[in-house]
Amino acid sequence: AVILYHRVNDFARDSITISLERFAAHLLMLSRWYAPARSSELVEGIRQTRPLRPGSVAIHFDDCYRDVYWNAMPIANACGVPTAAFVSSGFVGTDRAFDHDLRKSPFHFENLQPEDLRAMLAGGMEIGAHTVNHVNLGACSIDEAEDEISGSVRELEQMTGRPVTLFSFPFGRRDNIRGELRQ
Repeated sequence: AVILYHRVNDFARDSITISLERFAAHLLMLSRWYAPARSSELVEGIRQTRPLRPGSVAIHFDDCYRDVYWNAMPIANACGVPTAAFVSSGFVGTDRAFDHDLRKSPFHFENLQPEDLRAMLAGGMEIGAHTVNHVNLGACSIDEAEDEISGSVRELEQMTGRPVTLFSFPFGRRDNIRGELRQ
């Protein structure tokens, strides 16, 4: 299983934010009853058609929220649970806001900084691409989609100095994930 989070803070009360206390409770429960695993290990196991450990679970964060670095990473590390952040690279180091936040939230959420990404990697978190501009890959041209995907990988590699081998599609419905883009 993959459990997806976006924000971890104690001030926003919405469907993509979890409080620090509840997040810690989730991770404690998962670490006790399941087998938290690095995303890269699960991907490699699936590619090689190896059986996964029963109860395997990956913890993911999407978008580019700085509270993942400030709040989620210390809790995950304290619980011994590996995590991965899938970052929309065009938001890193900027004041840009995601469209869903502009429409639904009274708050401005800080974005990750390049030095946060490097610290997250140093602290054991995996970093994956999530497009440059958080676009719906099911609704844009193939050329734009390829630019968004490869641009995000390239920009994150430049920021971190490390290869980026993981990717998460923004928006998770079937019509957002086109087969020709999976490769």
